[in-house]
Amino acid sequence: QNGDQPLELRTINAVETGYQTKSVISVGHSEYKKCLQSVAERSGFLEKYGKLPFGRGIGMAGGHYSSGGAYLLYRSYRPHSTANIRIDTEAGVTLFVGATDVGQGANTVLVQMAAEVLGLDYKQINLICQDTLLAPMDNGTYDSRVTHGCGHAVKNAAMEARKKLLEAAALDLEVRPEHLECAEGQIYSIYDSRKRIPFFEAVGKYQNSWGTLFGVGEYTPPQPQGNYQGKLIGPSPAFGFSAQAAEVDVDLETGRIRIVKYWEAGDCGQPINPMAVEGQVEGAISMGIGQALYEEMIVGKDGRMLNPNFHDYKIPTAMDMPEMDTQSVESYDPNSAFGNKETGEGPTCCVAPAILNALYDAIGVRFTETPVTPEKVLKALGKI
Repeated sequence: QNGDQPLELRTINAVETGYQTKSVISVGHSEYKKCLQSVAERSGFLEKYGKLPFGRGIGMAGGHYSSGGAYLLYRSYRPHSTANIRIDTEAGVTLFVGATDVGQGANTVLVQMAAEVLGLDYKQINLICQDTLLAPMDNGTYDSRVTHGCGHAVKNAAMEARKKLLEAAALDLEVRPEHLECAEGQIYSIYDSRKRIPFFEAVGKYQNSWGTLFGVGEYTPPQPQGNYQGKLIGPSPAFGFSAQAAEVDVDLETGRIRIVKYWEAGDCGQPINPMAVEGQVEGAISMGIGQALYEEMIVGKDGRMLNPNFHDYKIPTAMDMPEMDTQSVESYDPNSAFGNKETGEGPTCCVAPAILNALYDAIGVRFTETPVTPEKVLKALGKI
């Protein structure tokens, strides 16, 4: 934070849609200013900053994170993500992907995407993943890339299968394929609703004539042009943004820091699964609070870690968590499969800066290392 105008400073320097760095990094879509405005209004930042009693303060921070890299981690020209869809009357719809769900909810989101294209309930989609014998190649689960990158591949596979099925249904309904739509388990004419056929009845007719219905999709991000040192790390097909504010109360006798409330506003594009987005953001805030106030690796002179367990290595529990107010701002990235971008990793980056900025507002001390323990607070206040 700079002087008395941390919000103004961030707004002036906010990355906007179309921003191009001096290297090869290009930002195709950004609603970061919306994030800043949302968090400032909901937290009452301008009314509180620099005006709260000594020991109480509010701080702001913001940042971004990539939705996967533009390049593979190793030299290869294969697609970054591939997805296959098989549709028949026996197994129904089966989606095959190589991406791994490590708890971020990717399995649900990818199934939702396939269901959206095919006009089915997501519960009607079977998923096979994390099986290299059956699932196609995927670049991996890292860099917040799965929902964006694999999502493109899933959509493309579903669109290919959908195109074949609508062409077959059009023959039966005596209409043009481009006049047909899929929704709620039906295939119907957008001009004459009487001309319709149940989805799986159409699948049966396709299967009788051509066999099992398949769709294959792949995705490779746009490749940045130009030759710049270090360009393999940084360029991304999409960036998520987050703005955050923390209000803290410092016990001037014990040095204990209490986070009174925490606000976050995120630009993750169109949330595919809003409940999962909320969980990802709240989990990110929890991890950031651990970094700011609790977590510390203590290493002895012999190189051994002295606190190698969760009794001595402190992490925040439910009792340490503040009230959280999170929000996804209205956003849609036109370069994404369904307007979506990353969320989860990105919000973690802003938490420690927001808390440390709040501490500066509360007691006028700029801490430059974490975790900020009660002992460090008392030392900074000259009490020990």
